[in-house]
Amino acid sequence: MDSELVVAAAQISTGIATLLVAIFLATQIVLQRRQLDRAHLDAERELAFSAAVRRDNIVFARLTNSTLETTVVDGMTDLSNLDGHAEINRFQSYMRLIESCLNYDWTLGRDNNELSMFDNQIEVLLSNDSMRKHYQQVGRRNIHHPELRKLMDERYELLAGKPVDVDMNSDTGYKDIRHG
Repeated sequence: MDSELVVAAAQISTGIATLLVAIFLATQIVLQRRQLDRAHLDAERELAFSAAVRRDNIVFARLTNSTLETTVVDGMTDLSNLDGHAEINRFQSYMRLIESCLNYDWTLGRDNNELSMFDNQIEVLLSNDSMRKHYQQVGRRNIHHPELRKLMDERYELLAGKPVDVDMNSDTGYKDIRHG
């Protein structure tokens, strides 16, 4: 009888110890999950901040470099104002950086990808005939997210009164410097 009592006590003690270890491990998992969630949120904030700084630096570069400012303003006004390959390349490179920022923001889910938050940027990128021509001939290829490209195509059609001509072989006199 005494051995049965000892075995039962040992089994109860083992069960209690196992339960305590399980509770301890579950608590550790919950704490680690909270730390990971916090670290993930911090990383997302850092990426969003880095993207905003990049966007600001691109605009700042334009504002502090009179040659770039003149080229961008001329290109945004009328692409035929751009004189030679150097100015076209400078304008296209600047626009690629802006389009790249738009892609990053979309990828990062800036403002939960609220379409209204992207409307202002898209409006600027497609604001006039010159900018729509750039989008059609060069910029559209730089928009990597199908949903974002669809949104921009819809805005293009609304502003231009016709759909984007995706035939990049048409000769309009303005071509992507990188692709001839």
